[in-house]
Amino acid sequence: MAGFTITAAPVNIGSIDAEIASRAILRDGTNTPTANLPMAGLKHTGAANGSAATDYSTVGQVILRDGSNTPTNLLQMGGFRHRGASDATDPTDYLTKNQYDTFTFARMQDWTDQTANRVAGTTYTNAQSKDIMVSVAVLASASPAGGILTVTDNSQANNFNVSTFNMSSGEFISLQGIVAGGANYTVTLVNAVVTAWYEFR
Repeated sequence: MAGFTITAAPVNIGSIDAEIASRAILRDGTNTPTANLPMAGLKHTGAANGSAATDYSTVGQVILRDGSNTPTNLLQMGGFRHRGASDATDPTDYLTKNQYDTFTFARMQDWTDQTANRVAGTTYTNAQSKDIMVSVAVLASASPAGGILTVTDNSQANNFNVSTFNMSSGEFISLQGIVAGGANYTVTLVNAVVTAWYEFR
């Protein structure tokens, strides 16, 4: 342009590089973020699996809530529990505490004196879902004497009887057996009386 002189002001490239370097996250890891980094719905991809406690975990390392990832080793719970589980339905499922308490023999059970509530010759039913144990003390009142504890259920898988005969007058014996949930049980005596009837239930 006539009458004008154009000159270029010197530019300090080094200072620009330093400014950029101080504000950027460098790929060599020498600059770290000073605030949270919004990702605008995008992802970090191509990451290695985390190894330190402060590393990100990749999707392949975690157990996903939809069940698509399964453990590859034992899971240390650190004294904590899994909570909110449904009751087990498959043989490989964990039992919930409710199922454990309900179905496990000797869990939440104790010996109870049923002497006043039981009579020989009457059939009773174990209405619980778990097994119980019956123990009946019998005294022979004449000779010969005997007794039978009979257990039956609809499937006949748990049917059995415990018996004793040829007892002498004054002799004590004990009839004992496990009664499955839903099964019936009866004590039948000949020349004998029940002196104690206990059930583990």
